[in-house]
Amino acid sequence: ASPGEDRQGGAGAAVRELISLEAQGIIAAGLFDDDDPGRTAVKDARKYTNLNQKVNLLPAEFDPLKNPKGSGKIEIEDVVSLALIERFYGANPNLQPEEKTTRGNLLRIVIAGPDKERAAAWICEHASFEDMAKIVYVLCMLRQSIGLPLPKACPSLPKWLRELSAS
Repeated sequence: ASPGEDRQGGAGAAVRELISLEAQGIIAAGLFDDDDPGRTAVKDARKYTNLNQKVNLLPAEFDPLKNPKGSGKIEIEDVVSLALIERFYGANPNLQPEEKTTRGNLLRIVIAGPDKERAAAWICEHASFEDMAKIVYVLCMLRQSIGLPLPKACPSLPKWLRELSAS
């Protein structure tokens, strides 16, 4: 479940859910944005849960602005190809992103909160595998974190991370 800030909770709610699941004897994996609230939540989750609960940040290597590790802002939409996000706005000219940030020749586009569900539906309908390769990587990363085997077709995760972060 996604407990986004405007949808009742954010990172703190996800930590509370991990703690609640643990109290019920349910092992879970938490995935947090690599931003200040996400990094704080990961510290809290690791402090208040045992090692059975898997706590993960989105890979810093996927920061579209390539900020130094630990200082960037990576949200789940940043893991979808920028070209696909740009196509979404081209197909929906009545919508505007929440923000556009540049760093040198790098660009980050933040989808406005009220448009996220519409963007998700559009992305599901129009995305290619290449557009979603970083999402697939994150799913494989989560599988590995909880001890599930990776699909046979999956490249080595460290090598794949290097390849994906270069693109």
